[in-house]
Amino acid sequence: MWHVYATPDKPATCPVLGLATYVFANPGLTNVEKFTETDEEGNPSGRLFPGGDQYGRFMDCLRRIIANNADEFLHLGIRPGDLGSHSARKGACSYASAGSTVSPPMVSICLRAMWSMGSVKERYLQFEKAGDQYLGRVVCGLDVNDVSFAVLPPYFECDGDVKAKILTLLKDFTVGGHGLGGEIFQMLYFCFASLCYHFEYLVKRLSKRNKLQASPFFTHIPLYAREAATVRMPWNKTANTPVFTGMPPHVSILTQIEELKIALKTSTEAILNGVILPAW
Repeated sequence: MWHVYATPDKPATCPVLGLATYVFANPGLTNVEKFTETDEEGNPSGRLFPGGDQYGRFMDCLRRIIANNADEFLHLGIRPGDLGSHSARKGACSYASAGSTVSPPMVSICLRAMWSMGSVKERYLQFEKAGDQYLGRVVCGLDVNDVSFAVLPPYFECDGDVKAKILTLLKDFTVGGHGLGGEIFQMLYFCFASLCYHFEYLVKRLSKRNKLQASPFFTHIPLYAREAATVRMPWNKTANTPVFTGMPPHVSILTQIEELKIALKTSTEAILNGVILPAW
């Protein structure tokens, strides 16, 4: 299981928002029968991304993007043909391993890239969540040298009544929503939170002909759901805030410094406004 994180400040490249727009523009993808189908060996055969030539489709999209933005790529020293289907993997692994002096564990990088480490290391160095969570934050584009690296993905911060209405709304819209398993529904729940959090951004940036813009579900997302979607940092978390994961020690220290800065600023403003008197 590879950990994927959101980048709330960079919605254009946010993997969670990208998945959310795809799933909610194609609600039939979550049909429970699709996910319970099995092949001859008993493995799930349902596909989130249908089609028999994923490589060809990806390359067609990549070539089209490069051709439509040829000048911008030339300014970066990239010519048509320089990038291929493996460029993302190689670039992400190079960035994760050497893009900072506090890189994630090399074991986590090799495991995610599915690169061989040799028979001995593959036998004794196994997957662990902490290393992959740290790697997941890095490769998603969060800045490992900034306190913003600790940001949570969008989620719903609300009371029980609003949460119940959101869950009902989500189940009613999703094809087979009332029969989905917990893992799939939890994914949809967080995707919907990302969709609500970035609602205004999507309305402005997506074409009117986009399938999501044409969806009555999206255009009529209730205000209570959009207002409940939020992100948090460690210094403003609440009892309902999800657990922060994937943070290296130096980022934890940065968050504590940020919390002290906020507390000091609040105290200084209170003193200047005469709300409290200084101890001296």
